[in-house]
Amino acid sequence: MGKRANGEGTAYYDKNRQRWEAQVSYKDSLGNTKRKKFTGKTQREVNKKKAEWQKNSNDGLLPEADKLTVGVWVDRWLADFVKPSVRIKTYEKYFACMKYVKAKFGNALVNKLSVSDLQHFLNELLVSGGEKNQGLSASTVRGVRRYFIGCLEKGIKIGLLVKNPAKLTDPPRMVKEEIHPLNKEQARLLLDTARNKANDALFKRRKNAEMSELDVYIAVYIALSTGMRLGEVLGLKWEDIHFEQKMITVRRSRVATSHGVSVEEPKTGVARKIPIHDDLVKACQHHQKYQDWQKARLGDQYEDNGWVIGGSFGKNYWTNHFSCRKYKKLLVEAGINKSFTFHDLRHTHASLLLLDGTNPKIVQERLGHASIEMTLDTYSHLLPDTQNAAVQAVATFLVG
Repeated sequence: MGKRANGEGTAYYDKNRQRWEAQVSYKDSLGNTKRKKFTGKTQREVNKKKAEWQKNSNDGLLPEADKLTVGVWVDRWLADFVKPSVRIKTYEKYFACMKYVKAKFGNALVNKLSVSDLQHFLNELLVSGGEKNQGLSASTVRGVRRYFIGCLEKGIKIGLLVKNPAKLTDPPRMVKEEIHPLNKEQARLLLDTARNKANDALFKRRKNAEMSELDVYIAVYIALSTGMRLGEVLGLKWEDIHFEQKMITVRRSRVATSHGVSVEEPKTGVARKIPIHDDLVKACQHHQKYQDWQKARLGDQYEDNGWVIGGSFGKNYWTNHFSCRKYKKLLVEAGINKSFTFHDLRHTHASLLLLDGTNPKIVQERLGHASIEMTLDTYSHLLPDTQNAAVQAVATFLVG
């Protein structure tokens, strides 16, 4: 019989508790010596548990991993690995998705999760998830699954568990959300209404109220002309508008978070340049002149941070406030359904260009999509059908 390894432990029968027990010595993550106890009804059961634990330990599994709950690990993962490496708004998406995981499996042990339980959980979220139990969208449930896979994958890398059961689940079928662009007539009506409201406010000189009307007008005009997102429009500074070159550089975005407004780089991490037309250049110049007049009139009361959309006192706007209070009010006055979001102005810009025959690559560059595939996937239904033209071209080449 071979010599027993140091700390291997010996199974013994506890008469008082009427069970078999065994212990193994190990070093915890801080280097402290601790002992792990195994119990069972038979000596064979105890030895099996001990052997499995030792195998996992040899495979890199941390000695105390079998005591770690999902709730504790999710919190550690979010705080130590996610939050330092992503934007605030992105972290809030992680946090919002993982709250469903904690609510369902918070007290469960990380290494006891099963594929069937996780699949049932994802299916439940689709049917009855959310605060009103009306079910979550397929996109949200896919996000929950994706983030949970990442959470457990990190656990594998640092030795908390051996396999990732979330990977073996099936994601819900993605239902492509329809985009809702304005047509040409609606786009012109919205812009004309915004312009008239701005001119009317200037004519009446309603103290600081006219600045708000001008901001809405120039924001809508920029969005329709460039396809910029609301956060990007609100993130514009005067240094980003190049009047002589007729160009706008998108360098940052204002994002509303639960901790306040965050100013971030564009999604791709790279600034993009968007050529603009003469009339938008003139509108921006007029806007700048009036803003300069506002600064001179208010003096120290104006907080000059260089924002193009600065508000009455230069402090800019919260994206939600601007969208829900300012933009929605404009929709009502223009007689356009309030379901059209500010983001739909971005879709409108892309749609009108594609319907007019603009090369999708140009549209991709203006929108700042990371790839042409993203643009085509979103707007492919708007591309003109060129199959008939292709057939005719082939016939011309081969038949004459």
